[in-house]
Amino acid sequence: MVLLKKVKGGSGAEGAVKTLNSNLKVIINIINKNGLTVDEFNKLRLANVNELSSEQVKIMKAIRDAIPKINNDTVLQKTIPQGYAR
Repeated sequence: MVLLKKVKGGSGAEGAVKTLNSNLKVIINIINKNGLTVDEFNKLRLANVNELSSEQVKIMKAIRDAIPKINNDTVLQKTIPQGYAR
């Protein structure tokens, strides 16, 4: 699961964190509506697709298709290796 920290730097950053938290709640609800916990979803997400049953593949596809598409208002998060951060 993604861990979010509040970012210092004004209302823009705080708004971005609130948006990320809101999006995370939407994704968790979609996962739960498909009968999985977040831990179960993460295990399936990391599994080799050839090891998944046809039912598990259907569930993963349903989750993927239910997640809203990104647009100009979507807040994205990028992970930068510590060695590159200043």
